[in-house]
Amino acid sequence: MTQVDVRQLQHHLGRYLDAVEAGEVLEVRRRRRVIARVVPYSPEKPSAAWRDLVERLERLYPEGTTAESAAELLYRDRDGIDSSTPNHRAIHLGRPASAGCRPARKADY
Repeated sequence: MTQVDVRQLQHHLGRYLDAVEAGEVLEVRRRRRVIARVVPYSPEKPSAAWRDLVERLERLYPEGTTAESAAELLYRDRDGIDSSTPNHRAIHLGRPASAGCRPARKADY
């Protein structure tokens, strides 16, 4: 593992990238403190833990996904508002129903 200062890396970037490409690990220092590590690229492989994700989800939730989105569930749980009410988010934010459900901005308060 090679350690290099930021300035040295800036001046000789090509040389250090060639070393990383050859398999060397490079630690970059600023004021004698390591701030980054440059490692050779390796294509990502699917994790073994995620290969059977769909099968596990179907086993855990045989009825499928919920009809409501996660955001709707959170709004309902947090505010006690019936999610079937049209524009319940707009009503909750004190905006008229015609404002729709666009995200609130600071200027809207």
